[in-house]
Amino acid sequence: MRPDQDRAKEFVKAKEQNEEPVYRKLVGIQTGGGKTLTSCAALADIKELPVVIIRNQFIEKWQEDFNKYFGISKKDIYTVNGAKSMQKLIKLGMRKKLKCKAVIISNKTYQMFVTDYEDKPNDFFMKGYGCTPYEFFEKIQAGVLLRDEIHLDFHFNFKVDTYSNVPLACGLSATLLNDSPFLENMYSVMFPSHLRFMGDPIKKYVDAYAITYYIEKLHLIKTSYSKGGFYSHTAFEESIMKYPGMLKNYTKLIESVINTTYIKNTREKKRVVIFASTISMCTHLAEAFKKTWPDLDIRRYVSVHPYENMLV
Repeated sequence: MRPDQDRAKEFVKAKEQNEEPVYRKLVGIQTGGGKTLTSCAALADIKELPVVIIRNQFIEKWQEDFNKYFGISKKDIYTVNGAKSMQKLIKLGMRKKLKCKAVIISNKTYQMFVTDYEDKPNDFFMKGYGCTPYEFFEKIQAGVLLRDEIHLDFHFNFKVDTYSNVPLACGLSATLLNDSPFLENMYSVMFPSHLRFMGDPIKKYVDAYAITYYIEKLHLIKTSYSKGGFYSHTAFEESIMKYPGMLKNYTKLIESVINTTYIKNTREKKRVVIFASTISMCTHLAEAFKKTWPDLDIRRYVSVHPYENMLV
């Protein structure tokens, strides 16, 4: 481990900060800098049952990372995805029969657990849950709550902390930054500066270039789901998908950028990644690119695909 990673590991392990008990922390190391490595190294030293709450699309990645950095095989990880598996986890924990070395829970499942409690607390136990969100970590004997990419679904993650009675909650994020003054304020409430480990200055690997284009029939395009609402690229893509001619031109635009920046680029071991907001657009672009460049290894990656699809 590098010196900054060692410092991050010790920061996570420390039970006090300025002689005061610390229950919540943030590790802010840039992408590729070793957030997962340092957190797993800290967990190995802490020796308490860790619970990871993450988006469903990251579950497989964390299963692999736990094996790679923590030496925990997939069979020793209790993965929770859905209300029934959540209820079973609680029952096993309450009966002291939970035999695993780590727990991974999809954030939608945990959100449903909290929402069921908030909406109808009087009927909550009738749904099969054996404890409230306040009691959850104690009932399953968990010592650490870990959340990766904590800036995603931030309102949910903030709410999780209001319920989580856990000895240590650690958030990981390379980009806990936002242009919104309100969100920046909420970030500082959840993670004051003394609770943050910030790694070395960010190394810049990318140059950004703006590509401008003109849409002739602009009245056909939606850029939000409500009048005066925030920009939504999902709404934008859904609009384009409705009109074959427009979709064809939009595809050609992306292909021309790929041709200039990737196909004609002579660098060895090069890769190109195209991001889209909707599964339908991902599907369309993957199929179109396979026809344009049949000799290339082109893969679609959405939540239903194995994480290996990203490791081309």
